Amino acid sequence: MENSLKEVFVNAHQNWLLQFKLLIEDVNTIGSVNRPHIDSHRECELGQLFKSGQLTFEYPLIADIAHDIHATFHGIAALILDLHDKNAPTSEIAEYLAELERVSVQLTSLLRKAKSY
Repeated sequence: MENSLKEVFVNAHQNWLLQFKLLIEDVNTIGSVNRPHIDSHRECELGQLFKSGQLTFEYPLIADIAHDIHATFHGIAALILDLHDKNAPTSEIAEYLAELERVSVQLTSLLRKAKSY
């Protein structure tokens, strides 16, 4: 996959994370989020690319790891949204946001290893 296209995917993912963090920091968004794109790693754009086979990796094991990390990312995001909607303490939400960012770094690193589109 050409580097510019990989960077489009990476930038789209990073933008999603930024928008999600802004949403979580706003108390006026409690209960207002359409959940399918957060709850399911298969519903988002990146999940659709994985499912379609348009985003591939040289080694099947790397593809499996990328899928698992992507699913983990969505699981943590869903947990954060649940905490947000329950008005959990900001410190608890911040801990999970930090974990979400760590998983995001792993995911973007693997996206940059994608082979073809």
